[in-house]
This record gives sequence, structure tokens and C-alpha cells, in this order.
Amino acid sequence: MKMKLKLAAAGLAAVALALTSACGGGGGGGKFAGDSAQFPATQYPKSVFGNLHGQLLWYDTSGGTIGQAREDSYFKDFTALTGVKSSREFTDGETTKLFNAVQQGGPVPWNMGQITNSDFYIAKAKGWLEPLDPKVIPMGDLNPGQADKYGVRHDIYGTVMFWNTKAFPKNKQPKDISALLDTKNYPGKRCFPQTFEGLAEIMLQADGVKPADVYPLDTARVFKTLDKIKRDTVWWNQADVATANMLNGECTIGITYAGRVYGAVTKNHYPLNASWSGSYISASWYVVPKGATDPKVGQAAISMVLRDKPANLKYVTDTTYPVDLKKLPLSSYPASVQRWLAIGKNAAQGVQTDGNWYAQHPSIQVQFQNWLVKG
Repeated sequence: MKMKLKLAAAGLAAVALALTSACGGGGGGGKFAGDSAQFPATQYPKSVFGNLHGQLLWYDTSGGTIGQAREDSYFKDFTALTGVKSSREFTDGETTKLFNAVQQGGPVPWNMGQITNSDFYIAKAKGWLEPLDPKVIPMGDLNPGQADKYGVRHDIYGTVMFWNTKAFPKNKQPKDISALLDTKNYPGKRCFPQTFEGLAEIMLQADGVKPADVYPLDTARVFKTLDKIKRDTVWWNQADVATANMLNGECTIGITYAGRVYGAVTKNHYPLNASWSGSYISASWYVVPKGATDPKVGQAAISMVLRDKPANLKYVTDTTYPVDLKKLPLSSYPASVQRWLAIGKNAAQGVQTDGNWYAQHPSIQVQFQNWLVKG
């Protein structure tokens, strides 16, 4: 995702409007509902969730049903516990508005943000994030690598190989990631995402690189591998297009998000399948922006996500995007959902993203786009 750092008058006006909303009506705390059957004091201490004021206004880069699913789980419970109302602002997946507000020196109307992996590392390096308070947020509840001084990983997702099961004989279904490059045994067009991140890691693994050796990315090898398959590739920039192309026969095999295949298979009963072999695992981050209004509310909201086991089970069952919590291993989720979650044994078959690499190579997507148009 590109970050447009140039400030726009319209964007500043929108920030001012949001700030008025955050500081004006609609805020205020309510009665603390802790030390109850639903919210026992040992799990939801008053020191974290009591005496909160204002409102939770969080910056949403997902939107749609995913953003609403968070409101209907974690943040619904947060309001029930604290009396602090929650609302979100969706901005077409961009973080421009958020980071522009931070650069202006605050106050920033959003007291919590949900941002992409690459944007997290850029924001961290730029000093645009508040440090998280370990006395408020139980970092120890997370598995290794899932937290940073400035953020908590959430909505972990997998980019995976998928295929139309009717395109190949039952005894010749794809078995591992190398099938993406094997046009002899797996003929047909490939549906690939029109973005370097994720595609690069999968291409290297398809070409024989072990997950542990994927980073630092050998970009020359990535492009050389893509050159081999370019004429057999149909590019997509929306996951729904990838699914449609796979079903209409334009592609037989390709790359998409595991959650999309889950929906297509379990809800629509489409003839698709997927494999975690050679997958790419990434996530979004919950953060508190520098200069946030009511930052304690934002920190408490992130804490709620880690503490609220029932909300996690509901959200993940609906979306397939978990937080990697010690108390919620893969086996904790319904059997029908487990094979689609990018944690545990599933994630172990692929490579975890290195956001630092992308923060240090901001022009790689432009290089990739130039390669695409070369023909």
C-alpha cells in the first residue's frame, strides 16, 4: 500500500470534523460492569477498564463485513464492560489521513488504529506511534513474535495456493507449492495477485527456496521465476476476481487469501481447494497513534482484544482472522474453521512476513509494476 505523505486540504478538513465528533457529543464513559459473571475482575481489572472517558474512535483500514465483525464482537463487549461507546472510520484501506494527522502534531481524533503490516514498520520508524503499556496490555498472552513495543498483531491471514478441483483428475490434485510453476502436470492459466508482497515469497518457495531462507528477498530470482510463468498468468487486484476467474475456467490454479477460499467452499460450496504449502503469512496491527485523543481508551481496547476469549471465538469463526494467543491454539476453534486459519501447523508450512524488509525497500512495488507493463 502506498502512503501519500502530501497533505490535502480536504483531508485536513475531514480530520477536523472527526476531531469535533470525538471530543464532542457521543463520548463519555458509562457505568463500569466489571467484577461480574461476564467480566470477572481477574480477567478484566478495574485498573485497566474502569474510569475511562470519551469514546473509542478507531481507524479502520478493512471496512465492510470485517470492520463490522470487530464491532459486533470485541468492541461490543468493550462498550458493555466500560460504558465507552465505540465507532470506526473507514478510509478505503489508506493510512494517509491517519498519518497526516499525526504529522500535524495532534491532537489526533482516533485513539486506536488498525493498519497494515508494512505501514506499521514505516510508522514505527517515523515515530508516529505511542508505546503500548505492558501493565494494560497482556503481551505475555501472545505467542512469540506477535507483539512489539508499539503494536499488537491481529487478523493473521494466509496467502495460499488454490485451485479448481474440477480442473485436474482426482488422483492428480496439486500437492505442494511447486505446482504453480509446473504447467506440464497442472496446465492452465495462473491467477496471481497484482502485488509484489506475498507473491514474491510464494514464488521463491515454488522455485525451491526453503521458508527459512526466503528473507532477505532475492528480487532478481523472484523476477526470473515470474518470467517463466508470465505468459500463463492472469492478474487480479481484487480477491473476488480471482475466485470468479477460477470458477469460470479462465484459471485452473493460482494464489489468493485462505479466508476467501473458506467462504467460497463452506458458504457457496464451490469446487475449490487450497494448500498451506509455501504460503505467505501476514497480519494487520493494532496501534495507538502519537498524539491520540484519550489514548488510555485505545490501549484498553487493544487489551480487550487479547483478554476476551468468547469474542475471539466469535470473530474468528465468522472471519477466519485470528490473534495468535497462547490460550487459543488452533485446536480451540471449530473443526470446520481450523484448516483455514493462519496459525499453528498451517502457518508452519509457509513463511512469516518480514515487514522490516518492505519498509527498507519502499520502491519494490513500483519496480514490480514496471515489470508487469513490459510485456
